[in-house]
Amino acid sequence: MTGPPMSDAVKVIAMAICRASCGTCPRDSSVCWDWEAQLPEARYALATLEAEGMAIVPLEPTDAMLRAGDGALCRALECTCQEGSIYRAMIRARPR
Repeated sequence: MTGPPMSDAVKVIAMAICRASCGTCPRDSSVCWDWEAQLPEARYALATLEAEGMAIVPLEPTDAMLRAGDGALCRALECTCQEGSIYRAMIRARPR
């Protein structure tokens, strides 16, 4: 299965920031009218997470993540990769 593009995460975070800080939109609203103004903060939040060694990844891996994991698994079966390399390969292949 292919997960959503990571640009969707930026939009979701921007909407959440907007709903949390908006004085005119109800918090339970699915869309805040001014969410696009929050895009810089959303991008900054994601960049800060990455700088701290964290990442937001889709619940379902993308095709690129699956291919990276498969490649790392093949190398692991040949005993040529380090512990955790399959996971790291999949995370490196995440959408950005």
